[in-house]
Amino acid sequence: MESEIRIDTDAEAIVLIEATLAPSINLAFYQNSLPILREMVVVNNGDCLIRDVRLTISSVPPFISTKHWHIASVGAHQRYHLSDLDVTLDGSTLSRLTEAETSQVSILLTVEGEKVIHVDKPIELLPRNQWGGVSNIPEIIAAFVELNDPAVERLLKKSADILRQNDKRSSLNGYEGGAKRVAPRYLEWIRGYGSLRALLI
Repeated sequence: MESEIRIDTDAEAIVLIEATLAPSINLAFYQNSLPILREMVVVNNGDCLIRDVRLTISSVPPFISTKHWHIASVGAHQRYHLSDLDVTLDGSTLSRLTEAETSQVSILLTVEGEKVIHVDKPIELLPRNQWGGVSNIPEIIAAFVELNDPAVERLLKKSADILRQNDKRSSLNGYEGGAKRVAPRYLEWIRGYGSLRALLI
């Protein structure tokens, strides 16, 4: 899966849009306030200043709240980078997904009330338990760890067995012992006595 979606309208047009969107999103984006819109630039390639520039972003289905921007003017041969890229996601729509589906994001640009650009781009909506992959904000994988999953229980049991067999404390109580190094020390011991790969088999 691509790491981002680029929107580049006709490079020969007088006014154009450059934008970058996340290629796929799910409920974790909403829960962790992650950005879906990463860049939005209005480019004026013309010789004259343009006034009353308005941008609108919306989606079908409406997993984002329609957002409007107003730019008083963009000078001739200038690029205007929008600083406010905060687009509100609809958590209820994303939480209802049980399988992946393709949505459409629309961006509309008008100048002095006249429509100049209207572009649509597909974005994949993923169910809450599906990760978007390493190309799309890989660190969000932590949001998919389910503490009550049976695999976690098996991993903890195997870890405790390794510690017990090597005369170490087998009670995995994290930081409850008071010392901040307790939990990292457990991990060092386990890695020393058995590979993490073996634990997961």
